[in-house]
Amino acid sequence: MTDLHAICYLGNEVNRLHQQVWPNLFAEVSELERDAAHWRYAIGNAGCFVASNEDGVIGFVTGQICRDESPMLVNFNFCRIGTICVATAYRGLGIGKQLMLNIERWAQAENASEVRLNVFSFNQAAIQLYQELGFDIRSMAMAKPLTTSAELAIQ
Repeated sequence: MTDLHAICYLGNEVNRLHQQVWPNLFAEVSELERDAAHWRYAIGNAGCFVASNEDGVIGFVTGQICRDESPMLVNFNFCRIGTICVATAYRGLGIGKQLMLNIERWAQAENASEVRLNVFSFNQAAIQLYQELGFDIRSMAMAKPLTTSAELAIQ
């Protein structure tokens, strides 16, 4: 957990990126302590790999071994990527690719048959990286905002 502060900081980079695109969905970036419990759980209950150099932690990835338990699905272990982040100044240098390869090796050692992740459609750089690593689009999550009762009363 010695990297918790640095992971919180990088987590804020991820949050800032998402919040800029979807401010109605993602909370504004806040003090690092707000998200510490989230990251402590994420890195304590999953596989976590950290990239660092003389500047400190410059990237991380978390993954968790999961299993679909549905009679309609073939049941097997898979690794679900929770978060991957590389500090802005270090993107495009292969660090994200190396982090993903590390989590894949970990997942194989944990008897996972595949790696899954979610990525937001606006994040084209991430989508390109994942496709280069052999990921295929399997599903799409869609959303439709609903009008609330209060909004209807104003109309």
